[in-house]
Amino acid sequence: MLLSSIEKHIDHTILNRGLQYYESGYVEELDEIVPGRYEATVTGTEDYFVEVTLKENTIMESYCSCPYNYSHICKHQVAVFFSIREKTPIEQKVKQSLPKMLKELKKNELIDIIVDITNENTDVKKQLLYSLAKPSDEIEEAKKLIKEYIKKARVHGFIHYEKTDLALTGAHHVLNKANNKINNQEYELSIKMSILVLSNIVDMILYCDDSVGTVGQVIHEAIFTVKDAVQEGADSLSESEQKTILELILKEAQNKRYQEVNDEWSYVLIQTCIPLIRNVENRKLIESVLLNLLRPLTRNSWNYEYIKSIQLEIIEQNDRYEDAEKFILDNIEISEFRERAIKNYLHQGYYEKVVELCLEGEKNDKPRPGLIIKWKNHRYEAYEKMGETIKQSDLAIELLLQGMHKYFEIIKRLTPPEQWEKLFQEILSGLKNSRIYVDVLIDENQTGLLLDYCKQNPYDVVNLYPYLIKEHFNEVSSLFREYINIMAGNVSDRRGYKRVCKEIKVYKKACGMENVEELKNALKVKYKQRPAFVDELNKIK
Repeated sequence: MLLSSIEKHIDHTILNRGLQYYESGYVEELDEIVPGRYEATVTGTEDYFVEVTLKENTIMESYCSCPYNYSHICKHQVAVFFSIREKTPIEQKVKQSLPKMLKELKKNELIDIIVDITNENTDVKKQLLYSLAKPSDEIEEAKKLIKEYIKKARVHGFIHYEKTDLALTGAHHVLNKANNKINNQEYELSIKMSILVLSNIVDMILYCDDSVGTVGQVIHEAIFTVKDAVQEGADSLSESEQKTILELILKEAQNKRYQEVNDEWSYVLIQTCIPLIRNVENRKLIESVLLNLLRPLTRNSWNYEYIKSIQLEIIEQNDRYEDAEKFILDNIEISEFRERAIKNYLHQGYYEKVVELCLEGEKNDKPRPGLIIKWKNHRYEAYEKMGETIKQSDLAIELLLQGMHKYFEIIKRLTPPEQWEKLFQEILSGLKNSRIYVDVLIDENQTGLLLDYCKQNPYDVVNLYPYLIKEHFNEVSSLFREYINIMAGNVSDRRGYKRVCKEIKVYKKACGMENVEELKNALKVKYKQRPAFVDELNKIK
């Protein structure tokens, strides 16, 4: 996107938050390392590194080290975009001219302009009234603004995808103000506004088409605003203020609307509360909510595992390392916990315990082949550390036959030379229908078997000819011709003819132009009624 028109391409809320960061001076150490490549540090809750690459005023690439993953552009990147743009004299002039002109107006002239604009545009009037609302009326005005735009976009009880941006207009303005409240250290008010957005927009998603994803994006942004307010305010809030905010968030997180739409949003909301549980009373409150959510869940459901991970996070941030380790072992059936325990034991050198946990995991997780492979990999690592070469070799063969090519060289290294040929034949037999069969043939330079494979699968000659051409030139040439003839018989338009000619060019690289000319002539005779094909063939020189 063009640096000069980022406003057209970036989500409204993220754009405004980035502008706030820029105007608040959060962008530090902006340097042009080489022409067109900028690096900067953006301060906030933490310091984040941002890198931007420009080419002729176009943003070619942008990166930020922050964990935000709901969009490819975050507020820190936007803040740096504005900082870079400020270096452009034209942009600076435009930015400075309007405020300067407004400051030069008399009070009555300014009022007349605003009244004229709001009379012509009711949306501007609503937004202005909301911006100017008294603190005591802000929440009520925010609710009114959100609902008015939703009502305006709703047709026969439903919001079609082309109307979702309109429906979200009020929510964007409220979130913008909620972020301003964080900057002004009005954390409770910011959270109330964000929850107001959540409650209305999560309800709205039940009767709207969010195929573009903008509704979900606003929900994530509202949750992130709650998280930012909690993180930035946790240290400065009194215990009574912390409890008030905690109760606000937990009440919203337990609302049934999330069960109807997306439980995960509820859990993420609860997670945002963790910085507020620095006293026993608040901790009991959040733990009670988590226990209530756990009761109806089965132990192997993702919801159960998510809530358990929140419980672990609470323990890790507030208790001893030993307490966290015990909680992990008490809930070892959760794959994430099992892996953490295994890695801890590997680090500590308790390899027997690693093997025990892995074997137990392999037994319990049979319906989940991806996990079985993971536990076997860790068990192999333990055997390797223990010097158990026989167990190591047996497990490596097992993993190879399950499609893990990296173990082939390990098996060969662990096998005595006099036993290798027999074992290799057994491995080949087991891999006959495996996707890594060809890789193993290449590793062992088994060109005869590789040629047999290509005869069964002629289309693979395009990729495998480099391993065959030296010893089996004539057979490779024959396979190319067979494959290309089959391919030519299955296409009937210019796009298909181009694909055939692309493969003929590979044939040329493999077997030379003399063979290609012979094939071209045969094809031109066979398909003389297809002038487009003949035309494409003539382009091959």
